Amino acid sequence: VQVDGKNLYTRNGSFTLDGEGRLVTLDGNPVVTDGGEVQLQGGQVSITEEGRILLNGKPVARLKLVTFDNPLALERVGSTYFAAGNATETELEPGKVQLRPGYLETSNVEPIQEMVHMIELNRQFELNQKMIHAQDRTLEQLISKAGSA
Repeated sequence: VQVDGKNLYTRNGSFTLDGEGRLVTLDGNPVVTDGGEVQLQGGQVSITEEGRILLNGKPVARLKLVTFDNPLALERVGSTYFAAGNATETELEPGKVQLRPGYLETSNVEPIQEMVHMIELNRQFELNQKMIHAQDRTLEQLISKAGSA
């Protein structure tokens, strides 16, 4: 994705066409293809499983799809973008990737279930903390009585 003249990367595949027929993100940033920016006016636009962009069934360009040698070195930019940082990008060959056109990737967790789990863990922690304090008070009383006898 082109953002302020720099190439950034995203996993958010929710693209649209702007008023000029450019393929853009929901933020309005142009999507990078193997041929740079692409104009897609005057027809039916689709994207294949290999990342090829078709206009009226004819190939126009291909999405720039990459992987990184060290994904942990990517630097977060905003809410959905990443800069390469110290990671080295490698462009993926058409046969090495299989996109799911028409689908968006979602979270792999159930937020409500995770919140319930977090509350349960917090309660267990508090219970253990109270038990430690009770044991501490018991030992304090024992030492106090042993010292006075």
